[in-house]
Amino acid sequence: ANALCARPAPQGKRFAHCLKRAAVQNLQQAHTYGLRAIVGLAELCAGLISAPGIGLPLAIIRFIRFGEADAAHGDGGAGNQGKPLGGILGLLLRHMAESLLRRLPDADAVAGVFEPLAKYEDVREGM
Repeated sequence: ANALCARPAPQGKRFAHCLKRAAVQNLQQAHTYGLRAIVGLAELCAGLISAPGIGLPLAIIRFIRFGEADAAHGDGGAGNQGKPLGGILGLLLRHMAESLLRRLPDADAVAGVFEPLAKYEDVREGM
């Protein structure tokens, strides 16, 4: 992905844009995925976020449909209501954050990735 996004415009920009769109679309449907798919999606998103040439922001997690997950599982799935990191979407967020912390080289890079979340109150509280 890094090599393809580093290509000269317009190919590189188009490929980066398509990667961002695909990540958003998969995050919107994440509440329907199983355990393996969620872990794979978390790893993929963490890799795209940590790669400097792609430019996928961590703020894409605001597109996760938490309300639809609660509706699909009734009470949030085995009593997960009121627990923001419970269930399959909680696993996605925890695994993505853990993978990002492993991939990023230092505290400044971590702060740079997580800083944009400060302007989204609902996302900030969820994380």
